[in-house]
Amino acid sequence: MTAAQIVGEKTLEKLTFVITAGPTREYIDPVRFISNPSSGKTGFEIARAAARRGHRAIVVAGPVSLATPRGTERLDAVSARDMMRETRKALASAASPEKTVFIATAAVADWRPAKKAAKKIKKAAFDGVLRLVRNPDILKSVRGVVKIGFAAETGDAVKQAAAKCKAKDLEFVVANDVTVPGAGFGCDTNIVAFVRRDGSVERKPKMSKRALAAEIVKSAEDAVRARLKKISRYAIIPQNKEDER
Repeated sequence: MTAAQIVGEKTLEKLTFVITAGPTREYIDPVRFISNPSSGKTGFEIARAAARRGHRAIVVAGPVSLATPRGTERLDAVSARDMMRETRKALASAASPEKTVFIATAAVADWRPAKKAAKKIKKAAFDGVLRLVRNPDILKSVRGVVKIGFAAETGDAVKQAAAKCKAKDLEFVVANDVTVPGAGFGCDTNIVAFVRRDGSVERKPKMSKRALAAEIVKSAEDAVRARLKKISRYAIIPQNKEDER
């Protein structure tokens, strides 16, 4: 069997895509929380695109108002720690790390209150100081699979994405400047650049999030194909003529 046969189209018919989507909420008290305006649209579109191409797609969704795409699986989360737990569960269910793709589209809160109040904090009782602690880095913690990240920045998104790609061992980062009209949270469109681990940058025109999702899934497939080819070079042992006797 040749390397080409091992990584042919048939091999890529059934990958597992695990996609985080939406925001997280870090509760201060029962009625207040730290969060962001992420809608989860891009992550859900990626899951839809992966399912349409015959892959298993699992969405780990933060608090969003979106219907689960047909043909996909869904795990719900609220906080960053919830999302990490559900992400690990989804990844553990994959058949093979070599054929698993993790795409982190979720806008996970970097910080959470050190302590959640059991009851609503009254104005008179609050001194204006909120102590925060760091949340776990979900994307950085994942190992052994193809990883794709997102960088929603305000300014030089490509530079920030390049640093993120290297620090978290990613295949590529989808970078965008959320201050550009048509590229921010909640939009149905985006304007992005694919910043790859080899340092190359592929700038994309403004497009719908559905069209962008299709391009991300295809690029992820290419990344898996390249990884399998690399593995196969070490896995294939030349046949010894004596073995034929």
